[in-house]
Amino acid sequence: MFAALRASLRDLVWGRESGSPDIIQIKSGSLFRISPGAKNARKLIFPNADAVIRKSNTPFNYQIVVTRNFDDGEAELEEEQNNASSLLDVDQSALICEEFAFRTEARAEIDDAGGRIHVTVVSWVDPAFNGLPDDPRAPRFELVIDHSQTAEAMASEFARCIYRSMWERKHKSSVPSSLADEDLEEEFATFEDAPGSSSPGQRAPATPAKSPRGANASRESPASPSQPIQQQPELQQIPLPPSTPEVPVGSALLSLSGDLHFWSGEKASFLLATPDCTISLLDLDNFVFHQVISMSTGQALLSHSLPEGVFFSNAYSAYIWNLSLPGGSIQSYSFNFKVEAGLNEFRDIYADCDYERKNQEPIKKAVSKAEDRAWLRETYAADVEMPDAPPYVPDEDDEEEDRARREREEMESEMDEDEGEEDVGGEDEESREANRAAAAALSKGDTSQGNTHLAVGFKSDRSFVVRGSRIGVFAHTPDNSLKFVSTINGVRTAKGGQEFAPTKLMLHEGDRSMLLMRDGDQNHVYRLDVERGEVVEDWQVHSDIVVDTLAPEERYAQLRDGKLVVGLNHNAVFKLDPRLAGDKIVMGDEGKGYRPYASKTQFTAVATDERGHLAVGSAKGNIRLFDSVGKRAKTELPGLGDPIIGIDVSADGQWVLATCKDYILLVNTAIKGADGATGFSKAMGQSKPVPRRLQLKPEHVAYMGGTVNFTPARFDTGEGSERMIVTSTGEFVVSWNFRKVKAGGKGTDEYVIKKYCKVVVSDNFRYNMPRDIVVATPDNVTLVTKDQLQTPQKVLQQTPRKSLGGKNVRGGGVVNSPW
Repeated sequence: MFAALRASLRDLVWGRESGSPDIIQIKSGSLFRISPGAKNARKLIFPNADAVIRKSNTPFNYQIVVTRNFDDGEAELEEEQNNASSLLDVDQSALICEEFAFRTEARAEIDDAGGRIHVTVVSWVDPAFNGLPDDPRAPRFELVIDHSQTAEAMASEFARCIYRSMWERKHKSSVPSSLADEDLEEEFATFEDAPGSSSPGQRAPATPAKSPRGANASRESPASPSQPIQQQPELQQIPLPPSTPEVPVGSALLSLSGDLHFWSGEKASFLLATPDCTISLLDLDNFVFHQVISMSTGQALLSHSLPEGVFFSNAYSAYIWNLSLPGGSIQSYSFNFKVEAGLNEFRDIYADCDYERKNQEPIKKAVSKAEDRAWLRETYAADVEMPDAPPYVPDEDDEEEDRARREREEMESEMDEDEGEEDVGGEDEESREANRAAAAALSKGDTSQGNTHLAVGFKSDRSFVVRGSRIGVFAHTPDNSLKFVSTINGVRTAKGGQEFAPTKLMLHEGDRSMLLMRDGDQNHVYRLDVERGEVVEDWQVHSDIVVDTLAPEERYAQLRDGKLVVGLNHNAVFKLDPRLAGDKIVMGDEGKGYRPYASKTQFTAVATDERGHLAVGSAKGNIRLFDSVGKRAKTELPGLGDPIIGIDVSADGQWVLATCKDYILLVNTAIKGADGATGFSKAMGQSKPVPRRLQLKPEHVAYMGGTVNFTPARFDTGEGSERMIVTSTGEFVVSWNFRKVKAGGKGTDEYVIKKYCKVVVSDNFRYNMPRDIVVATPDNVTLVTKDQLQTPQKVLQQTPRKSLGGKNVRGGGVVNSPW
């Protein structure tokens, strides 16, 4: 029967004679979603469903589409009850490609009556998952079919069609008749990871790996009859320094056992390098620390100073870091501890060493309270579970974004990439040329300076970009693009007419005014009338008091005509009132005006919530929470020793976002059991929650150039709760789903990125549009939609395609000229 079925389908499937896009169909299966590690790991999605392989509009691309079948009256009943428990409403589709790791298998299951039944299963990775498909945490969809000879044959033929679809997508041509089905299966079939494998995300080969001949044959791990042999790489193939490293003399702080892995760009996963190793941390005195990886024989494999920008993964009990090798290459390593307690012990010692290295003093002296030291150590955990956090449930916007991203990736994978400048979707060539001509005419031929600062309007729906002493004005259009409007030329002081290049800018008074600062003059603030395009007021802060940065009196004060502004310098937070005669600083009494700290607080950044509460960051990494200007902070969160370069606060004041050079801290200020009180209104004391640490994975950092320099991270703005976080580093825009991050776990290391041709100088959300991001590079001003950002592994797969350089396929408006 199987042979007959295959013969009857062959011409229909690949003969291209049928006008229908459907290739093959499986009827009457049940669709499940498997979420490893979740409380309800297996969830029934469709009790009765059909699955079909279907041609897409793009040549050599195919989809699997699962459609729910309703019994009589079931659809109407569900509609009446507004059943929100179903993950999917009508159908589920996925592009057939290697990334989704399709599998087929026959197995025994327990039916509702408690008896054993045999079923055939077709499964694939949930396309909405942002991690690697081989990640053991990846949720999968399973289509379960009652076992019979017909079902088994149909599932086998279904799998054959899937492998042929993968081949055609990969090679962009029809499968040659000379290629045997067994060769297709060997190339594309995937299996479950072998039990006990310590290599996260490593994919097992479809057939037993063959050992190379000769003395340098690779070691093979033991394999049971039911598991394929997993081959280990040769030791000499591991990326290591060319000579045996020297180990300095120092005091051993700890030594722990585990397995050393290295990142393989080709496999896009960590591969086991050497099992049964030892990792040691050494104290060389004078706050200098050293890290050593040794084999079981005692021979050192790696010996180097304590690395920065490391990543601790609870999911894999792994410590991950980067190391620069001779020749300039950057290699990522992962040390997987034998037990979770080993990871926690190592993380605590690393945190103490890192703090002492940065602050050049013993941590017990600098942070005297044990609970504060514990808090600092816990900030190093990246994927912590949050016991009180609400679970993340994708809503319609999330699902629409995921669908749009998948469609975009499918379309871009088939596009021919030009080697010229960036293209722009959503804007015709005539409009682009008009924008460039207008911008060039206003630039007066000066190409020596690039864009340096960006401000996005709340009320005007415009963006303002500083280039030297000029400010470009861009309108946000209904079709999600930017339109060049005008240039404010030659910004000058109101008194004296001195031309200057603004170093800080903030929109004010319903976007009608813009407050500017200039280099070398920290005693003044300049108010520019946006409609007139000129500075109309010079505010003197105080002859003896400087201002380093500004913030609105309340988070959305920019929407109103309020006059007051918050100012900050190295040891004080205060208000400015332009209506005052003479100095604009509000001196006042307790709780009303200027009150400096006596100690060297080294304030660096300030932000406000919708009630005027203030969060202030410092060069030491401390975060202070104030309920108002002129009072002492209600809460002080200890710093890690890294300067805070930017800070933001959610509108309700519950969340503080503090940006450091290579990581971002997200702090929940809510005090448990305090009836809605936060750290702004009441001291948190020992109630300080564990902050979420947002950072890039070392293996991604290695691809992105080896260093991270975040721009100030921001929440989206507008009505309703915040949904997104955006920042940038180098040529990359980076965004997190804030709702996922709040839920804890892997949400902190699930982010999407977009690469541009040049360094991103600033980025921010469009007001009330959490999926629209305005991005400024030295030469360009671009509006991108969030679905244009891709998962890092997708970007890695595309390298070195031109599309990584900021190409906008839809909804992008670029002005690429020195306006």
